[in-house]
Amino acid sequence: MSDEIIPRRGFVRCLWGVPSKAYRRNSKVVNLDIEFIKYNTMDQPFTTYVFGKNNYKMLEDHGFQNCKLVSDDVSLWHWKDIKSKKIDQYGHKLKTLEMASKDFDEFIFLDWDCMPVIPLPETFWDSFSSKSSVQAHLRSYAMKEKWIKRKGAIWREKNVNIRPCASFIYIKGKEIAEKIYNTWLEDKSASDEKALAIVTDEMMGGWQGVEKYWEFFEPNCFMLFRDDVRRPCYKKELLKEKDLMFMHIHRQITSPFLKEIENIVSIDDRKKYITDKIQEFFRVRVKAYTGKIL
Repeated sequence: MSDEIIPRRGFVRCLWGVPSKAYRRNSKVVNLDIEFIKYNTMDQPFTTYVFGKNNYKMLEDHGFQNCKLVSDDVSLWHWKDIKSKKIDQYGHKLKTLEMASKDFDEFIFLDWDCMPVIPLPETFWDSFSSKSSVQAHLRSYAMKEKWIKRKGAIWREKNVNIRPCASFIYIKGKEIAEKIYNTWLEDKSASDEKALAIVTDEMMGGWQGVEKYWEFFEPNCFMLFRDDVRRPCYKKELLKEKDLMFMHIHRQITSPFLKEIENIVSIDDRKKYITDKIQEFFRVRVKAYTGKIL
């Protein structure tokens, strides 16, 4: 009998807030993402860390399992502080990382609009072992002075508008998850992505450019396309090396797809239609960005 310890691995999402502009959330957007995931047959089982009893019930009503109520309140912080930007609401994501690191040895945090679009190979989890204990796709933002001052990597001499994307975060171990969350606690007005940037920069011994970030922190299976970011951080030659399996699909794409299935009665037919649409969309985007033909 083998004494090999099987690592606890899994996918994680979270849900917080209310259908109110105070949280910069809109119930239609959240429900749309949740509804869409139900029809994606490529999506993997996941654990949802839920803030708020009503949110927990909503997920139950949608048929989601593996939901973990972590707070009766919809937010860990007062909504007035969130509305005034004293506290960034996306700190809930980083709190989720900390909690999930106690339940899993390694896991991937996914936004509700980020999902697998093709079957995952048996070697999927092992593919992360060649890089760091935290991995997140590097993205760029427009060089707007107001944004840079509040959310940019202003401690760097260059590339202040570049930081890790928090839609897909790979984590291995409690130590790194706690470090990211504790970094954010030092300045709760900062975004989740800014905290990720501080930690990954520190792990590199200071920002050393996109090529070094690629070497240590860039996940092989995920990237943003032009629908989400105008200009990638990496050259096309590097992007061709990726073995993409996940995609961020925002509501401008998913909303028309869901309208198209309203007259389809069978749930299985709806699932097939949505999955086919996702994969077609994915193939077109991969070819345009990397030159690969799937």
